[in-house]
Amino acid sequence: MSVAKYSIELEWKEHNVNLDAVHSWMQENAGEQYCGMSSHSKLVVHFKEKPSSEEEQACRDYWEGLDEESEEAGSYASAEDIKAASDAMRAGLVSKTWDQMSAAERKMVLGLPVSRQELGV
Repeated sequence: MSVAKYSIELEWKEHNVNLDAVHSWMQENAGEQYCGMSSHSKLVVHFKEKPSSEEEQACRDYWEGLDEESEEAGSYASAEDIKAASDAMRAGLVSKTWDQMSAAERKMVLGLPVSRQELGV
């Protein structure tokens, strides 16, 4: 496991952001030195070594560009949102036959995990 020798701090947004999506972007675009994030009073992006000034600026620009309309903001779903969608799907199962059920509903009946995408959140 690598130890971060350099970090940049980013101010938190006023809106929700899917940090998994941000992490994926960082893995693809922040350079080979990127080694993860942590959250404290700010979002801290960690690097094994100091990234190039272009890579660091790209990270800052990406973060600054995220707003309420960004895909990363829209893709955020709280645990309550996911539970509500799951409960709603489960409630509708009572009146359906197997042939009337969607693939996600059938997975639910069989006790298999249903993804957020399948739940529509």
